[in-house]
Amino acid sequence: MLRPARFRWQAPDEEVLIFKRQHWYILLTRLIWPMLFLLVSLVVSLFLSIALGLNDIDTILLVLVLSTPAILWLVWRFLDWENDHYIVTDHRVMLIDRIYFIREERFEARLDRIQDVTISKPTLIHNLLDFGDLVIETAGAAGGILFKSIGQPRQTQTAIFQIVAAAQHDTRGGGLDYTPPPASAGQSMPPPEKPGYQVLWETFIALFIVPASTLGRSPIIYRKHWLILLINESGPVLSLLLWLLGLIVRIVVTPPLLALGVPVFWLWIAYFVLILPILFWAVWQYIDWWNDLYVLTENRVIDIEKTPLQKEERREANFGVIQDVRYTKPNPVAQLLDFGNVIVETAGEAGAFTFDWVPQPRRVQDEVFERVQRFRERREREQREQRLGEIRELLREIQAEQQTKNQ
Repeated sequence: MLRPARFRWQAPDEEVLIFKRQHWYILLTRLIWPMLFLLVSLVVSLFLSIALGLNDIDTILLVLVLSTPAILWLVWRFLDWENDHYIVTDHRVMLIDRIYFIREERFEARLDRIQDVTISKPTLIHNLLDFGDLVIETAGAAGGILFKSIGQPRQTQTAIFQIVAAAQHDTRGGGLDYTPPPASAGQSMPPPEKPGYQVLWETFIALFIVPASTLGRSPIIYRKHWLILLINESGPVLSLLLWLLGLIVRIVVTPPLLALGVPVFWLWIAYFVLILPILFWAVWQYIDWWNDLYVLTENRVIDIEKTPLQKEERREANFGVIQDVRYTKPNPVAQLLDFGNVIVETAGEAGAFTFDWVPQPRRVQDEVFERVQRFRERREREQREQRLGEIRELLREIQAEQQTKNQ
């Protein structure tokens, strides 16, 4: 919608692969006040028309005069939303921030400069409508490019990684979990359409739990140590113990109340209803612990922090930008139970990925180092094969040129 066939800045061989604006909810929030102003203008116009006894033509003119500022405000707000573009091409990633007739700013970075990608869905409305901020950390001095309040940020993040991998000629997925389309079809086949109830159920579940399908191929998933879960569940457990104590008291005092003719049925109903928020609290704490994920795929490190129904933050970086990995066991309890923090230092502006309170941090550190090494070996092997292919192509061209001269 409202997207030109080609942009003026677009190179002849450059293709736009992702084109985004801010989510429609942002446009709606921007239009609320102009629409209210327009509604008030119409009401005032009709009131004045009736009070002054104007004819139809005068009424129409009055409505146009009084509503014109509101209409102009409405159009301006729409144009201000429409002209901010978030674009990814097969050459670069770009943010265009523009106010018509006033200013225009453009931030861009080449695909090979992308290091980290971070997602933030800070509120319940962001999770319900599936929109949020996507920060693309780059190796340039600017530090990062912010795609603010875009729809489907998680899918956009995955698509950016695929585009970066394709730009690196990584046709076997060695770079960033890139899966090429089938060569026979010329393009990937669309997935089968899911029934409506299944889509609704998956959307509902995704509000509470991080979908495993978004973690990439062959992931190793780390969560915080079980002691952290116990600490988080201490509040619900204590509340449940108090509830059980109250149950004993209720059983003891029920016979005297019955003897006095006091109806206790609804008192029992109210008492058992009290356990529902305690159980909800316990389940909430468990899901909150379950959703904090630290993931290693074949090619990426992923840090996900998700609070059910509230916020989701997701950072990803490929192993090529990892510089150092270290771990700490900060206290005697962590030393005894063998858990701690693993810090993965990257070259991006976002800095380190911290795996908080994971079990066996030394093994986690070794696994990261091993996967980084395999990633670099694959990258070096692919670069050698690419150089050999270029040399073979050059030799073929030289041979063909010599044959042409001999003829």
